[in-house]
Amino acid sequence: MHYFRRIGLFRFLFIPFLLPAAAAFSFQTQEPGQEFQDESLTDPLIGRRVMTLNWGAEFKLGSDVVGLVELGKVFTVDGANGNWYHFRGKHGWMKKDNFILIEKAVSHFTELIEAAPEAKNYHHRGIAWRERGEFSKAINDMDFAIQINDQEASYYNSLGTVYHRQKKFESALENYEKALVINPNNIGFLNNRGIVHRELGDYENALQDFDKAISLAPNYAYAYGSKAWMYATASDEKIVDGAKAVALAKTACELTKWKEDELLGTLSAAYGRTGDYDQARKWLRSAMTINPEKYLELRISMKKSFDAEQAFTN
Repeated sequence: MHYFRRIGLFRFLFIPFLLPAAAAFSFQTQEPGQEFQDESLTDPLIGRRVMTLNWGAEFKLGSDVVGLVELGKVFTVDGANGNWYHFRGKHGWMKKDNFILIEKAVSHFTELIEAAPEAKNYHHRGIAWRERGEFSKAINDMDFAIQINDQEASYYNSLGTVYHRQKKFESALENYEKALVINPNNIGFLNNRGIVHRELGDYENALQDFDKAISLAPNYAYAYGSKAWMYATASDEKIVDGAKAVALAKTACELTKWKEDELLGTLSAAYGRTGDYDQARKWLRSAMTINPEKYLELRISMKKSFDAEQAFTN
């Protein structure tokens, strides 16, 4: 919903690929030649959070690779089929051997650090600490990774996300800007910085970041979503624009096949800004159906606003 991510989380999961027209999971979810077997009720990781262990892991629909996922990205498992997992709010499948439980990730990367105390291993353990909510430990590991290698943009971006989750927006902005000095055209970094500018009320610079991300990657749904959220929920009446918010949110949802709960939530906020509270409640329910626990407090506040026939202001 781009109330950050996290994103954003985390936001920025894939090296962007254009999604194919095939949108149904059904039998297209399995590897070619593999008989589909729904194991969603028996696999022990269903509902658990996992972290990627490999760079460039393939995210697939049938035989089509629709994205490549970086090491250190976090997902919630909500479907299983043979050697494959499907993830909550995502459109596609990945092989099970690409993942480790968040609860085991810290010890895994600690073992790697003991064998090879390299910057990347400290960085990845920092991500694991972050996902466990242990932010001071995450900052220590990420700072140490930067001391070892201060030219890796992703380390600054990850550190920025920790400060962002703590609502330390100035520190987050400082680190996103350092990441962008090294890699000025990274769409994820631009979107993250834009979100912080938005949180700080600097809408002009937020728009510049979102627009640049879109110009670099016209199929990057999250930048459309971030921009839509700003037009839908800004506290400045000169900025809010329900019609623009709906158009942008619809584009984001279309690009993600109406499967991303964050973007459906953004569409809900956009309709709320236009005064169409029935549509606002409809898309909020859709978002919560996909991911009932995510942003729960925020979504309850949104529902209260819509039930009172008021737009939601972030």
